[in-house]
Amino acid sequence: RADFAIILEEDLDISPDFFSYFSQLAPLLLEDDSIWCISAWNDNSYEHTSKDPSLLYRVEGMPGLGWMLQRTLYQKELEPRLKKVDYEEVIQELLSRADFVNHTLSPCDENFVPTSAAGEGKTFVAFIKMENEKDFTTWLQVAKCFKIWDLDARGYHKGSWRLHVNGSHVLIVGTPFSPYSKHKPRNLEPIHLEPKGTKR
Repeated sequence: RADFAIILEEDLDISPDFFSYFSQLAPLLLEDDSIWCISAWNDNSYEHTSKDPSLLYRVEGMPGLGWMLQRTLYQKELEPRLKKVDYEEVIQELLSRADFVNHTLSPCDENFVPTSAAGEGKTFVAFIKMENEKDFTTWLQVAKCFKIWDLDARGYHKGSWRLHVNGSHVLIVGTPFSPYSKHKPRNLEPIHLEPKGTKR
């Protein structure tokens, strides 16, 4: 029944004015529908880059860590995306109309995912080798190519990953483990990469 909710990472240390800060800014969420959430985190707030604690910033990214949202945002946008049936319908629809990337190119090739102009809304899919739920060998090499987190596998759903590369929406599907592998044509060989220096 609450109008607002505050989301915190479990290991976050909060400041003494944490709740009064959110209390003062809650009216902004009601008055300005262009504000998605209120965050208590500033990625650029180091001792040598901060001076005025009364300043507020509008940013285009989601700062996370400690943030407040309206109940209506959760009910109208976040919850229905997250519901299992609805989410699966979204994924299946995306895969059914996605274009295949060129599987003869390396994911490290800058043309691996074609560039989409703003507003085109193109979706691409790549199939990578994934024999079982713990087989992240190829994914971790793909992650290195994309210059994202590659120390372990994160952010996957049923053996697949969603992200944007070169402005294009991309789904990476682990084959044959992922149930989404059914969208892979029989004659399309999944991408297989081994860490550098690995002997076969």
